[in-house]
Amino acid sequence: MIVVKRRSGRQSGEALPARTELAANNVFTFLTDAPAAVNANGAVWFKDSVLYGSTDKDVAAEFEIQLPGVTTLSAEDIVL
Repeated sequence: MIVVKRRSGRQSGEALPARTELAANNVFTFLTDAPAAVNANGAVWFKDSVLYGSTDKDVAAEFEIQLPGVTTLSAEDIVL
């Protein structure tokens, strides 16, 4: 599960496995920039007020969480 710990309380997303090929719920890795490699499996990154996440073996995001008004986000701001 990803929980954003910023501003007006907590916003939580549904339980999302970081890596879909694993059976159990597992942890995401926070990247400081969008992935440039061919595999962003289990990674999340923040850009332009949107938290992106990839759960498979490409660099395209499988989900996006819009965070209006948030201009910076770090790994300490979310529970991965």
